[in-house]
This record gives sequence, structure tokens and C-alpha cells, in this order.
Amino acid sequence: EVFNYLDRDTETIWFYLIEDEIVRQRDFSYFHLKFIIESLIILEKNLKKLNIKLIIKKSNFEDFIINIEKKFNIKKIVSTQETWNIASYKRDLRVISFLKNESIDFLEVENNWVVRWLKNRDNWTKIWNKRMWSDIFLEKKFKKFNNFEKELIQSKIILEKYKEKTKHLKTQEWWEDNAIKILETFLDNRCKNYSYNIWKPYESEHSCSRLSPYITYWNISIKYIYQKSIKKILELKTDLDENNLKKIKQINFFFS
Repeated sequence: EVFNYLDRDTETIWFYLIEDEIVRQRDFSYFHLKFIIESLIILEKNLKKLNIKLIIKKSNFEDFIINIEKKFNIKKIVSTQETWNIASYKRDLRVISFLKNESIDFLEVENNWVVRWLKNRDNWTKIWNKRMWSDIFLEKKFKKFNNFEKELIQSKIILEKYKEKTKHLKTQEWWEDNAIKILETFLDNRCKNYSYNIWKPYESEHSCSRLSPYITYWNISIKYIYQKSIKKILELKTDLDENNLKKIKQINFFFS
């Protein structure tokens, strides 16, 4: 989603911060961190294909920006809009205030179905539909940016350190390609008993979408899931046998 708000002719870096104030929260564990680290490893490789470098730091936001500003004139920061816990919310408010004082433009890209700052629900559906039917990003290369060699080496060290720390933990496999495959298996077959099994601890492991971690950490967007699911329904409607009717009904349960 963030790509749609970036200028490919402007020197751009991506950064991800491992923040103590977030990591030490009671609802955050090394299972979360493992999923994040493995995702970042693949993200780094994918961004390289687009001439984008990924900087990973263990730092709070303000210290990172102050250090970067010593080296570069930052014009704009684009971020995903998080919907997490009270700690991340307070951090966001602090960041907004900090960047305003630094005269740096800040844009938060909407995170799927959550619409912030609504006074009532009257326009929620309209806004949600507009988001869900906007274009999905098409890959494009960016202007090469050849600085940050020292930071890139440090990023590798951080990734390897946390990868080693969390290697004994078993989580779902990570990143976009796997998320897309899981979505496809759900729409092709696993959805058939979705509404019947979603409440059952054992059966739901197979019948639910299994997309939650990928949605949480932006490996896949709700918009992508929604558009692919609509496309699947249209395909199924070309042959309305009993099996396909059942799938359509279950995908609609999944939507709700």
C-alpha cells in the first residue's frame, strides 16, 4: 500500500524500528518477533529488486530521525497506520507531534478496515468500499540510493541476532508468497466448511483462513484478500453446481 504514495524519482529508504517500548509490552512475545524478523528478511530481498534499501534499527523513532537528519534532509515520511495497543497509539501521537515540530511531512497509509477519527458510523461503509476497490500496487523500480552502507551492515547483524534468538520457536511460515498461497487454498477448497468449523478448536485449524498473522504485519492486505475473493465468487458463478454454491455461501460468511 505504501508504494502508491511514494515518488519513484525521489531518493527513498525504507526503515523498520524494533522499539523497546513496544517489544516489552505484555501482549508482545518472541513469537511475534520471529514472524516480524523472518518477514523483514524476505522484504529486504524483494525491495532490492526495486532499488530500495531497508534499514533496520533497534531504536525509538525520535532518536532514529534525529540521527538520520544529520546526514540527509528529510522531506517526507510515509508510514503504515497501525491499529495495535495503547502503547503503539501513544507512540503514534508522540511521533505526529515530533514530526510537526521538525517540519517534516507525515503521511499514514490507512490500514485496511479501520477508519480513524470517525465521529459516527454513517460514512464507514462508503469509505471502506472506496479503499477496497482502489488499485493494488504494481511493482516499479525507484531511483537508486547508494548511501547507508554502514547502516545496512548493522541491519544484517540485527536480523541475524534476532533470527538466532528465535530460531527454536515454531510459527506459521512468513511473508507474502506464502500468504497468497494460503489464501488460494482457502478459496479453492478449505472454505467449504468455514462457518461450521470456525468455532471448533481442532477443525478450525484447517477450515479458517489462517491469514491473521499476515494481515497483522502487512504481509498481505485486506484489499488484496477482498478483491481476490470477489474474483473467486465470480469464477464459481460460471458453474453453479452444488459444490460451488456451497463455496460461495462460505466465502460470503468469511466476508461478514
